[in-house]
Amino acid sequence: MTSAPPIYQIITTIFFLLTTAVGYSQPTVEKNEKIYAEIDSLIDAKDYFRAREKYMENLDRLSELHRLKSGVFLDNVFNHPDSSIHKMKLLLTRHASEISDSLKFRMLSINHVNYSKLFEYKKAKETLERLLAEYPHWMTGEEEEDHRNTLAIWSALEDQPKQQIEIDNTVNLEITRDKAQLQNLMVTRDTVKQHFVFDTGANLSTITETTAKRFGLVLMDGIVNVDAATGNKIKSRIAIAPELSLDGLTVRNAVFLVFPDEALAFPQINYQIHGIIGFPVIEGMKEIQITRNNRFIVPKERTSSSQRNLAIDFLTPLIYLKDKTGWGTYALDTGAKNSMLYDIYFAKNKEELNTSYNETEVSFGGVGGIVTKKGMYMTFEPEINNRTIGLDSIVVLKEAVKPDNHYLGNIGQDLIRKFEKVTFNFQDMFIRFD
Repeated sequence: MTSAPPIYQIITTIFFLLTTAVGYSQPTVEKNEKIYAEIDSLIDAKDYFRAREKYMENLDRLSELHRLKSGVFLDNVFNHPDSSIHKMKLLLTRHASEISDSLKFRMLSINHVNYSKLFEYKKAKETLERLLAEYPHWMTGEEEEDHRNTLAIWSALEDQPKQQIEIDNTVNLEITRDKAQLQNLMVTRDTVKQHFVFDTGANLSTITETTAKRFGLVLMDGIVNVDAATGNKIKSRIAIAPELSLDGLTVRNAVFLVFPDEALAFPQINYQIHGIIGFPVIEGMKEIQITRNNRFIVPKERTSSSQRNLAIDFLTPLIYLKDKTGWGTYALDTGAKNSMLYDIYFAKNKEELNTSYNETEVSFGGVGGIVTKKGMYMTFEPEINNRTIGLDSIVVLKEAVKPDNHYLGNIGQDLIRKFEKVTFNFQDMFIRFD
């Protein structure tokens, strides 16, 4: 007497008979490749939100190989570094012979970012060293220089402890405006107090040499070159802040770039920035809320939303917005008073913009000084919560700020202040406008 077959075999047999009867067939290899190629092209163009949409729509059509290849990059930008690392390891163990050198190069290029998000600086350093040793021929001179500059950061930090953030109670701090109308928060250490600019657009927190000494920051070895708004390089040091406090929140082992005082000075308006709380510290809070009446809130219990409109490119937060020209990806910069649209937005809408607006020279500032570009002022009208939000006199540049930019623009405080409260959740990756 033979034993009955396992239930999964029965189900598989029934499924085979049914699908054969209705003419079902597995997707062809060619179609699988085409879908993956479309997703990968969107990822390469940093059109991450559309890439994710296409990935989810075709998840059951993609092979394991293609799911892993796409997932490595999507998990990275949607802030799941652990999952991105795991998928990369699966690729290298299960599909090593099917992975091209170009894909290995691209994966290594983001894997040091994954480790940095987890504050595993030594692994970030080792990954970047491997990238520079094995794939220099895949890089432009500028890319190699950027990677070596980043390597100097991970090398300086390789033996340092991870950043930690503790929240005793819900934080509710006043946001003050400085002379440049930038948002500032009071940062303390023991009896030392200083207003720091709060800026999601800052890839790393930044501090002047004088303020670093006051707060007892520990300087690391090495020099890092930082790009200034003018295109020049600013030589800076890396330092660790052992402990800083913002109301009921304590930050330990935060990484800071230490600039000469004059690099954060604007003598034209007699203005000095003392410090900037940048994205790694802000992201570590997991959720922040900014209100129209100038309150900065870090809730002890996080909120929820069905939206998934936030991504991170290396250390730059991105938002997915719709206006009359369609959906697009924009950088998000809470430190910028006004939003700005880039040359890519201009190129996309060139005919209409040239007809409706006049060209002029526009000047804008950043670390290192003031830069002037050709552009125009326009009305930008994103659609949020099923209503159109009008932003007047928004600069749209006709010239590139950076040669490798892929984003339509930079969203600043002017949009945020149109709402009573804006929530940034870096765990579930959403921005909610209320």
